Amino acid sequence: MKSRPWCAVLVGVALAGTSCEPVAEGDVRVTMSGGDGTQRGYPSHLFQDGWSVQFTKYLVSLGDFTLTSAAGERRVSGEHVLVDVQKGDIPLTELKGLAAGRWSVGFRVSPPREDTKLPDGGVSAGDLAMMRERGYSYWVEGVAVKGGVGIYTFRMGFPVSAHMVDCVNGVDGTLGLVVPEKLGGGGGGHHPRRAHVL
Repeated sequence: MKSRPWCAVLVGVALAGTSCEPVAEGDVRVTMSGGDGTQRGYPSHLFQDGWSVQFTKYLVSLGDFTLTSAAGERRVSGEHVLVDVQKGDIPLTELKGLAAGRWSVGFRVSPPREDTKLPDGGVSAGDLAMMRERGYSYWVEGVAVKGGVGIYTFRMGFPVSAHMVDCVNGVDGTLGLVVPEKLGGGGGGHHPRRAHVL
């Protein structure tokens, strides 16, 4: 019984001695991008054997997008989605009220779950069910072409479960992202910042 008042006093002293300064914050909008290769294809000059590849579908199942600050603070979006990055960049989630500074970026690629969402309208419920049943995290379709040889269509699934860490953002090519302390001439406040996950 005697220890409880001491605990209360120690907590009170710690709070009284803390200096509270306003911390600049910003918001981050996360966008998934497959890059030029998934959207426009790979021309023949990139391959030693002269083939070119064009995707018509490039489905990725992912979630648990995580930002970690240099101080160790973690912000997680537990949402899991299935998107077609062949169709373009896909907005995934938004994390609000992040302290200004550099944050590392991570996410998990894994087969669709029961709560997996289709946020962009570019993926069919049939593809979602097929990938969940077969345990695929990636599903790609497209054509491979080589002059004088022919045109071949392909459909392939890949059962991947991987935690992606130390991701490079698609805005400036650096590790993670920086939530700015100030934007323009203003002071603190919320400044939306885009992070492209490649």
